[in-house]
Amino acid sequence: MRPDLVQVLLRVQTDLFAGAPARARDGSQAFESLALALIPRAEPDTLRYVARQLAQLPHTPGSLLRAIAARGQDLGLAHTLPAAGGAASSAAPTGPSPGLRPGGAPPAVSTGLDLALARDSHALLGERLLQDMVARARRVPDLAEALLARTDLPARSLAPLYLHADQARRAALRSAMAQDGGGASHLRLVRPTRERIAALHDAADIGEKAAFGARLAQGLGLPAVPDWRFEKPERHDCLALALLALGASEEDAIRIFLILDKALARDVATVFGLVEIFRRTPRSVACALIEAIYEISIALPQRSTAPADVPRIIDQASAAGRGLGATAREALRAGSRADSPAQGRSTGGRDSVRRAIRDGG
Repeated sequence: MRPDLVQVLLRVQTDLFAGAPARARDGSQAFESLALALIPRAEPDTLRYVARQLAQLPHTPGSLLRAIAARGQDLGLAHTLPAAGGAASSAAPTGPSPGLRPGGAPPAVSTGLDLALARDSHALLGERLLQDMVARARRVPDLAEALLARTDLPARSLAPLYLHADQARRAALRSAMAQDGGGASHLRLVRPTRERIAALHDAADIGEKAAFGARLAQGLGLPAVPDWRFEKPERHDCLALALLALGASEEDAIRIFLILDKALARDVATVFGLVEIFRRTPRSVACALIEAIYEISIALPQRSTAPADVPRIIDQASAAGRGLGATAREALRAGSRADSPAQGRSTGGRDSVRRAIRDGG
């Protein structure tokens, strides 16, 4: 079929389906079969038109939503297609759209296409599509829940949704990230100074949560202070993870658990849970999770590296060692000659060796 006829036929059949009585639409398998055959050949304007028409219907078949999403991904329109289930506007754009709001942030509205893909365990989500869906799911609980329920998605990709997960799923995420390396770029981060930890303790002791958060951000090398909100029950884990990412000791972390927030300190079970997280989570995983949850980039200093003139230093040391060895050998030979005439002069030979080594050094 000619491409232009595909577009016309798909639009007309979609109009007929959308305008049919609800009872007729429910049993219209013919339209579903036809649309599934035509959607893979839909052009951008036609795909947006079909998606907009079907979005106004309360029970669009999931197979059509998945087909539209797949075609939209092929055409780079994954974020411009209207929401299903009646959430779309009749004024949806018909021209090209970058699919991003000002500032580059993806739309925060979950679409029926997102949910259909997330809930379909057989739907393969490419890396870019999954990343975009996770970005929207950060602000859409039902989409986050659908993605977290899947066991076939990489734990690292789901890390930004950590706050949406229950305790069992959080533990599974930490474990999976630990098994796959979970942030190996952070393995060389050094521990903070005692002065920095003391500053955190001082702020926690007097209940200055703002000062505590600012000093923690400074210790992590952040240009701005994140909205930590550690006092929120769903963010208690983040306190343990942030202190672990900083490189605090277990003793320091436990002290902070007990003094930073009175409500937290009184919840013994929660404190024990945070200690377990601190003990069992690799520091690299803690760094990766904190970065993903708060959308930040940790910039702790690296371990000191060798100076650029190491070869010259090594050569100088080797030369000095060779010189000292030659001096010692000469002294030993002199000592042997001095010892041979009489046993009583052996002490003088040993003294010569000592003087020679001292002078050579």
